[in-house]
Amino acid sequence: MPFVTVDHLAGVEPEVRRRLQQRVAQTVVDTIGAPPENVRVFTRAFSPEDIYRGDGEVAGALPMIRVELMAGRSLELKRALMVGLARTAAEILGVDVAQIRTVLYENPPHHFCFGESPRG
Repeated sequence: MPFVTVDHLAGVEPEVRRRLQQRVAQTVVDTIGAPPENVRVFTRAFSPEDIYRGDGEVAGALPMIRVELMAGRSLELKRALMVGLARTAAEILGVDVAQIRTVLYENPPHHFCFGESPRG
């Protein structure tokens, strides 16, 4: 834990996706101190016909970053994580950072299990 999912438009080359995954993972490790072996990063590509933004501007609907993590970190640390992830994704995907949306989902430790070892 944490798990990070980055949704982006289709067409991103595999080596760019891998670099995005690596840099996002490193951002999480550096920002919140999560052990590298616990960080999972997933990328999902969407074609424009699978996306709709309320004003019809499809390209502006992504990237979207979702982070699932255990509760207990300070607001400052969570804000630093969101800013770091947005900057990383913007740099690698070549989009304006203002276009990126990031959402954190916090869960209590007792909602997680590593293998057969419940937490909390």
